[in-house]
Amino acid sequence: MSDYKKQGGYTIIELLVVISIFAVLSAVIGSTFLASRRNEYVLEQAAQELAAEIRLVQSEAMAVKRFQKGGSTVTAKAVAMTIKTGSYDPEIYWINSTDPSNPCPTMTSNFTKVRSLALSNRANIQNIKSAGLSIPQIYMVYTSPFGKYTGIESATEPSFMDDINNSCKPTGSISKNVKITLESAGKELDIFLDNDTGSVSVGGI
Repeated sequence: MSDYKKQGGYTIIELLVVISIFAVLSAVIGSTFLASRRNEYVLEQAAQELAAEIRLVQSEAMAVKRFQKGGSTVTAKAVAMTIKTGSYDPEIYWINSTDPSNPCPTMTSNFTKVRSLALSNRANIQNIKSAGLSIPQIYMVYTSPFGKYTGIESATEPSFMDDINNSCKPTGSISKNVKITLESAGKELDIFLDNDTGSVSVGGI
């Protein structure tokens, strides 16, 4: 019997098995990475759209919108956006009064909903914080004609009172900056609202 000793190295089958394992691992890692990046993109897009909508609300207040209501042309004394925690689409209202003797609206019938932002199909509003305290809902109100901002923590529509330059201002306010946290697929992104100016900025993921 010949004295046979196996030479060192790998057979073709062994190499193919190793290559197949690496291919499967690469596919799994790659798909996980792509899914994570996609979730980040969706969340970033939702946050940027919410920030843009807030800026649009302020612009509409400064433009002093006029629209038809009940057969009359009325002026929007303020524009407001409501934001609640949970799966919620923020709503935008033009606020007006059809009573010449009471130009500043005080009843919910003076809130005219003009649109909502489709947000809940992409991200949840995880939290709303002011001065470190969580609040369930906020009204972001920009009054005409200067777009002055007031944040209001309220479960019902705020009332308004007369202000300078024939404008109206809401009663009650949040005197601190506000942070709104969006969440999607386990990732969070913050939107910061400056109490003094009403300007918004989006934080990092």
